[in-house]
Amino acid sequence: MPKIPVITPLAPHSSGSMADSQSNRNREAVYLTVSQVAEHLQLSARQVRRFIESGELIATRLGRSVRIHRNDLNAFCALRRDVR
Repeated sequence: MPKIPVITPLAPHSSGSMADSQSNRNREAVYLTVSQVAEHLQLSARQVRRFIESGELIATRLGRSVRIHRNDLNAFCALRRDVR
């Protein structure tokens, strides 16, 4: 059987096409949108915004946009992991 090559993502500084580097950036995004967090947690975007407004989930405002750092999302989930 022929050996299937392993394809690794392009590094940000590599000379790949613009579409390739854009898809890699999306996959490795450090900041997530409210809707991305909602989809990940299987909640509504409104519920995610409530967590942000209450201070339970740390978010950063960039102009009119709100973004959640991946580490803040992980910390938020870790605090709720043991809740019964």
